[in-house]
Amino acid sequence: MEEHQTEMLTLLRNLGAPPAPPLQPARVDPLPQPNQGGAQEVPPRHEMSEEYSETASSAHPIPRRTRADHQHEPANEARLPPPERFTREEIREVIAEEYRKVGARDVRALRPLCQGSPLIPQILEHPIPNGFKLPSIETFDGTDDPLEHVNHFTTIMRIYNAPDQLLCQVFPATLKGQARTWFHSLRASTIASFAELARQFVDQFIANRRIVRDPSHLSGIRQNEGESLKDFFRRFSAEARQIPGVDQELLRGVFLGGLRPGGFYSALMRETVASYPDLVYRVEAQITADEAIEAHRQQFDDNQKRKREKEPSPQHQEGRSRQEHQNEKHRRDHQRDQPPRDYTPLNTSMTNVFHAIQGNEALRRPRPLAKNTGDQTKYCEFHRGQGHDTEDCSKLKKEIEYLVKQGLLGRFLRG
Repeated sequence: MEEHQTEMLTLLRNLGAPPAPPLQPARVDPLPQPNQGGAQEVPPRHEMSEEYSETASSAHPIPRRTRADHQHEPANEARLPPPERFTREEIREVIAEEYRKVGARDVRALRPLCQGSPLIPQILEHPIPNGFKLPSIETFDGTDDPLEHVNHFTTIMRIYNAPDQLLCQVFPATLKGQARTWFHSLRASTIASFAELARQFVDQFIANRRIVRDPSHLSGIRQNEGESLKDFFRRFSAEARQIPGVDQELLRGVFLGGLRPGGFYSALMRETVASYPDLVYRVEAQITADEAIEAHRQQFDDNQKRKREKEPSPQHQEGRSRQEHQNEKHRRDHQRDQPPRDYTPLNTSMTNVFHAIQGNEALRRPRPLAKNTGDQTKYCEFHRGQGHDTEDCSKLKKEIEYLVKQGLLGRFLRG
């Protein structure tokens, strides 16, 4: 390859060299005159040629060229005119032929890639800084928000202090698919700045812009029945993120307005929630507590299930009739309804205890509350109705105390 490159450089140097001087005819010494005086008659030219030919052949015989001699000659030896007679097209052909000899791609095949760019020549010819590496930027395929892509691209390129020409050179490398096809479909030499390129890019893919919702949209988000606090908060936050610059005081009020009545809602109403970040902190703390209680409840249920599997059912206990079993159940239910003199201190609130044991079969559910009784702004999760808070429910307090006496709530006892 180095030899071919050297030959090409020599050829190009010769193209710029001044033309060589014309060849001068060789000097021919006069024939020696004979010793005899007088002029000697010069024979005719054809006779003299034959004479010289015979003399030269006898003195220095010249071998005849055979067919084998022709076969040893290079078959593809270039018969080139003098350098000063080269045309531009011939120069291109010579360079292309040399590239083909060394295994390189035909330069004529590369020519379309260098022509027809939408960028003006001043941008294409701008030198790329030494050591510059293409930053890692997610490519755009024409299906995402074009404005977000432009903002992300310019943010990254500002780190490199990139001039406008470099922005135009690098931006097409971040496109793929239909976005790249669009760029190459632009008219040649029509983009003179990155601002113009970005404007046409956003206009082309404007239909993919993310729709910005109005803040009033949040007022319709409500916690569904049976939806956990964690799921509701996640859904609310996802909708709020689609409204850039929304007022945090509005978020605080809308979230509280969409929260279902319950123990957590009552706790928020009793205490002052100063701001939306404060509300988020309390929501996350409650979610953590709910998950811990649920884990305890699941563990408790599993233990009770294993215990029941080991013990025989009351109907099959030897020496006990069905009537005796019913009488014992009646006495046990009667004891539940009797208010205890002193309640056992707990290490957490009754609401948390209820959340942990609400799926336990040992917990007896009360009758529904009468309609339009008590405070209708308060909600009891134990009764599943409005009238009072879960924490203030006397029925739940008695039920928990009974289960404590049965030894089923030992982990909730204080000390």
